[in-house]
Amino acid sequence: MLERLHEEGAERLASQGREGDPVKVAVDLWKRNCEIEDIPRQRFHDAKKTLAERHQILLDETHVYLVRPVQGLPEPTDRTDERSEAESGQRGQESDDNRTGTGRQEASIDKGRT
Repeated sequence: MLERLHEEGAERLASQGREGDPVKVAVDLWKRNCEIEDIPRQRFHDAKKTLAERHQILLDETHVYLVRPVQGLPEPTDRTDERSEAESGQRGQESDDNRTGTGRQEASIDKGRT
């Protein structure tokens, strides 16, 4: 909704030969259009807050400005749990049986000392 209102404002400014002027949308107009489209009031407030927190909009007392370029969703993170072609596994270490057996032996030795 906000992008649509922004585009309409930009077109109006362009038709007046004012392409370089910042496009401002009245917060009340944005809110009223959201209500007309049956967007719940809380959803409007949540969106406004989230966009401001993400620095995608600037708010003054009565107007909202889209920040250009609009920042998209965060880039995908480098996930370590994704499958890869790289070999994985233990190298140069004892097998699980050896480590488990050694662990049990050490525990029983410690009990004998007490």
